Amino acid sequence: MNYTVNQIIDYFAKSSFEYVNIITNQILPQQRDGNRTTAYGVSGIVIPLSGKANFSFNETTYKMQENMIVHAGSQMNLEIETIGDKPWEYVVIHYKTLHNAPFNLKNKDFSINIKQMVKIKDFVYQLIKFSSEPGSFATFQVKVIFLNLVKEILEQAKKHVEEKNSSIIPKAIAFIQENYAKDFSIGELAERLRIERRRFSELFEQHIGLSPIQYLTEYRIHNARELLRLGHYSIAEVAEMTGYQDSFYFSRVFKKHVGMSPSKYRKYIEENSIFINQ
Repeated sequence: MNYTVNQIIDYFAKSSFEYVNIITNQILPQQRDGNRTTAYGVSGIVIPLSGKANFSFNETTYKMQENMIVHAGSQMNLEIETIGDKPWEYVVIHYKTLHNAPFNLKNKDFSINIKQMVKIKDFVYQLIKFSSEPGSFATFQVKVIFLNLVKEILEQAKKHVEEKNSSIIPKAIAFIQENYAKDFSIGELAERLRIERRRFSELFEQHIGLSPIQYLTEYRIHNARELLRLGHYSIAEVAEMTGYQDSFYFSRVFKKHVGMSPSKYRKYIEENSIFINQ
């Protein structure tokens, strides 16, 4: 399944969960481990340590390697097949959800792409160490390490998304600013950038704080205000010069954003300009 990083963060942020255990495993090259199910009553976070493998949960296959983490739910059919000539080493961290988030992913399988694994592996080795030690302080340490591990996974997932899509948003903004006077849709812009429309809108809003259509509209209205200040163009001409073929629709959009119609805005500017010059 595919979930955005924000959806995954929302799940962990709004759930109450606790660490259960950590399991380490190694599978030799060209080996297959199948006909199993994931643990009952818990969710699992699969973290690679070395090698590559195909992990299949209920027939959904993830090609796992460095910089990919996979989440799995309870009692899923599981098959593992190593890839290449190196052993596949990994850990599974089981956790239990005590209070479900409105957007619940505890029984879902999904992958999380990571930018850097160094700190994540460090937390994994700390978890292995303290999980085997007796005493209340070690138990407390495990809780802290587990939360830090989840936090680091989510931070590295955000960094991966930001790096991957860092060039898309500037390109989108440049296109809008150069072509705002033309008639184009956000779907056409997404297609031009070779990204799915919904995903593009999500990324744009994450980076800019506005949806693509909101940004386009605000940029058009900003330029319309500047043209109206000049006083050289009719309302219909200003509409056309800012990407609106229908001047009546332009007037409605302008009033919604500025609080007055284009004609009243022009009159307001003229009156205030005279006042300022006196």
